[in-house]
Amino acid sequence: MTVQFRRGLSLIEVVVALFLVGIAVLPLIPVFSQSYVFASRQVDQETAIKIAEATANQLMSVPFDFLNTAPPGSQMNLRYEVPNAPPVNITMPLSWGAGAVNGSASFKIAQTPFTVGVASHRLYDASVSPMVFQYYDTLNSQVASYVCTDDFLQLDVTITYTPGKVPIVASLTTCRANMTQ
Repeated sequence: MTVQFRRGLSLIEVVVALFLVGIAVLPLIPVFSQSYVFASRQVDQETAIKIAEATANQLMSVPFDFLNTAPPGSQMNLRYEVPNAPPVNITMPLSWGAGAVNGSASFKIAQTPFTVGVASHRLYDASVSPMVFQYYDTLNSQVASYVCTDDFLQLDVTITYTPGKVPIVASLTTCRANMTQ
């Protein structure tokens, strides 16, 4: 009588192997979930920064006097291009008070709510005292001077977004000169 050996696995061996692999993989599931949360936060943060940059760029394109003293009832139309979604168009009401122009508006991208806030205030008034730039050579003798008669505004853009329960703030500050004087 000859004994034959069969090659392969029995059903019970396959079930035990799957059970052991499941036990080994089970602790890794929260790691994947947590990495998804971190990736989502990163996307929201990048979106907020892009919104701040786009808002600052749009503020640079409006007339200087509009940002310096917005008339009552003024508003600014903002447009944001969003990947894989239609553009977001919002109208931001502006108010002038305490020497600054302020405004804010809210909208949602995907499931995350965003609030855009803008403020502009006069950083430097050239009509009071123009800036004078003087250039010297290495022997300390004056070579040239330049008088700047441009007014300067400080533009502050604040983006508040709430990916979860805690709001997060991103801000951007830039300056703008009145180049028409």
